[in-house]
Amino acid sequence: MFISYVDFDDRRSGSSVRPQKMYNAFLKLGSKVFLVTGAQNNRKKRRKTVLAALEQLKTLKPKFCYIELPSGPIFNMADRLLILRLHRMGVPIAAFYRDAFYKFAAWWQVSPHKKAVINLLHKIDNRLLARCCSMVYFPSQSMADLFSFPQKGVLPPAGEARFLPVRKQARTCIYVGGLSKRYGTDILLKAFEQLNRTGSFPLIIICREAEKKEIAARYLSMPWLTVAHAAEAQLKQYYTRADIGLYCGRRDVYMDFAIPVKVFEYLSYGLPVVTTNCTEIAAFVRRSDVGVIVEDNAAAIADGVSQLIENPQKYQKLCANAVLAINSENLWEHRAAKVLTDLSSFVNPAAKRKTNQKE
Repeated sequence: MFISYVDFDDRRSGSSVRPQKMYNAFLKLGSKVFLVTGAQNNRKKRRKTVLAALEQLKTLKPKFCYIELPSGPIFNMADRLLILRLHRMGVPIAAFYRDAFYKFAAWWQVSPHKKAVINLLHKIDNRLLARCCSMVYFPSQSMADLFSFPQKGVLPPAGEARFLPVRKQARTCIYVGGLSKRYGTDILLKAFEQLNRTGSFPLIIICREAEKKEIAARYLSMPWLTVAHAAEAQLKQYYTRADIGLYCGRRDVYMDFAIPVKVFEYLSYGLPVVTTNCTEIAAFVRRSDVGVIVEDNAAAIADGVSQLIENPQKYQKLCANAVLAINSENLWEHRAAKVLTDLSSFVNPAAKRKTNQKE
């Protein structure tokens, strides 16, 4: 059983794409998957879906359960009952805990009353997970260290295997994702303003329509900037035009443990990356040798791009490493296979014998 808290028709962000990629990966590995999905804020529809799943459990016992948790707390009591039911049936459960923003006040612009309620709900959820889950996964070790679940693991984002043309080194860079000061939008644009004073360095930004306001008006008329709003199916046309992927998050305690999905998507398209030195993603880029790591300021980002543009041999090496990093151990299938392997170790031996006898 795969439990997700997003609408699978929504692919506007990494948090909505990842559950769908994992679902497809389980299918590719040959698993039969009973899917429970739907956005929490559509409470009536979500409750109906979960109650239908509970009814199914009267005649169906999944071998495993994998949960992609929401970024906030679980809102619907029916969802908690579903997790409890699976636990009482002896089904090994793994949950992916994708966000911990509620632990950081500076990131959290809500009223004290709302903050207290959400903290209480997270506390309830964490007790439920500690009781029912055989394994709780996190995107990075730094994030896992913030929690005290009995069994913890690391399950970073992943990419896809693609047929890629040989890349000819050029000067076009791409950034896909949210726009804000924390994501370094201002220093990214300043960096390309500097670069384009001495040559032609095109920049493609793919973002949500509502976030375009984060781009200062004076940049929108610049000939070197393209801003687009593209669904996942439309992204390929922009990636095939690009030569370098960018991640410019400003360092802080939250960004240091983040592992952005966009970096793995860049690598899937054979793009080397220029990334700021946020701890976890910088460690991955350094370990896999797939890009250049820079300080979180405009001059450093401009210099990182220049390093790749001016050094063809280094650029081609990093392109090859990007493909190798994804295909060798960072595909969605690798991620799903780890979940299945880990959960297999939690199957009750007696239950295994009964299953074998029935077969």
